[in-house]
Amino acid sequence: MIDPDANLPQKVEETYLEMMQRLTGQDLLCCPNCKKGRMTIIKELPNQLLDST
Repeated sequence: MIDPDANLPQKVEETYLEMMQRLTGQDLLCCPNCKKGRMTIIKELPNQLLDST
């Protein structure tokens, strides 16, 4: 169990883009061809439920 009086760090809210940048060092919005331009998010895909049976 965790001590309720423990001095735990605050949870940092970050986007998936920020998390990938932190973990991999790669900017997912950087153009893979020219390495200078920025890609634009047009639409995010919905989460898919997978049947694991």
